[in-house]
Amino acid sequence: MRKNSINEKKMARFTRFFIKIMLGIIFFLILATITWCYFVEGFHFEKETDLGMQKRNATWMAHEWVGEYQSRGRIHSLLTELMSNNISLVFLHSGPIEQDGSIPYEKYKYAEKFLKMASEIAPDIEFHAWLGQKRKKLAIQDPFIRKKLVDEATHMVEEVGFSGIHLNIEPMAGDEDFLALVRELNMAFSKNYENADGNQPEAEISIAITPIVPKFERSLLKLVLEDSTFLGYDLEKTYNDISYVKSLAQEADYVVLMGYDTGFQNSGLYKWFLEQELIFLMKAAPGRAMLGLPTYEDDRPNFNPEVENIENALAGVRSGLANIRTKVDNLVGLALYARWTTQPKEWSTWREEWLGEEDDS
Repeated sequence: MRKNSINEKKMARFTRFFIKIMLGIIFFLILATITWCYFVEGFHFEKETDLGMQKRNATWMAHEWVGEYQSRGRIHSLLTELMSNNISLVFLHSGPIEQDGSIPYEKYKYAEKFLKMASEIAPDIEFHAWLGQKRKKLAIQDPFIRKKLVDEATHMVEEVGFSGIHLNIEPMAGDEDFLALVRELNMAFSKNYENADGNQPEAEISIAITPIVPKFERSLLKLVLEDSTFLGYDLEKTYNDISYVKSLAQEADYVVLMGYDTGFQNSGLYKWFLEQELIFLMKAAPGRAMLGLPTYEDDRPNFNPEVENIENALAGVRSGLANIRTKVDNLVGLALYARWTTQPKEWSTWREEWLGEEDDS
């Protein structure tokens, strides 16, 4: 009798232990499913189809408009095209930046004429001087070079007529010297605005950044990768952390994430990647976030035009804006790279899929 009682107790303990194990497994599976659905698949709601008309959209524009003479008729045609596609912000190539931080006047000698004419024809379109350079060619760790660049940028706003500066220095992920440059430029613009007579609008700062991979996700990638390379890029040198982008957003008016040259070779993964980037960006730079989309075809290993194109990019954007992890108001708008590569068919897709227009062209 006692032996049976002992066996029954053992069986009861084993049963309780088994039930706990099974409940633990069930709880883990439920938690894993919810986590997958929330963070990977995403929960989505329907959004308006004409969000692009409610946003401030941008494009990168070629150097010829400030480096060469342009007729009034050609400028008028350009501005008509921009207005018809709801583009109100232009990053106009005016560099590149010299190694000493200067931008020779010869490179943008027609800018003042162009900007004056543009303000008469399309006063609602603003132009930022697009200043770029490879990081290895620009020693912005030197405060004197940063000072020179800030002085040049201030001149381009105050004397030439640009409404702001667009910085594109790559790579810049986690670069404290780049952050110092943006901070010093912001301080210069803010000081000049305070000293103005009140009629002068405050100059804006926009910055181009590479994609965001938060620290936790980066750690997971390192566990499964043989080295620190992801899609052909160095994880630490190429991808930004959310905290760093937050610091940049405190100093700039627009943080423009370049959602192209990603290295993806699958359309579904590229759309998903842009959705995640939009979520990260809007979290890091709410009210200052812009996402750059590709409208070009380049033949190089880290870019596949059949994957990275305006159709797939806009699909990723729509999915991101419909995700419950995002807040639509946190997105300023989209930016097309680049105006000089955007074909009529791509403009048509832009109007239909982003602006919500029925295109008759």
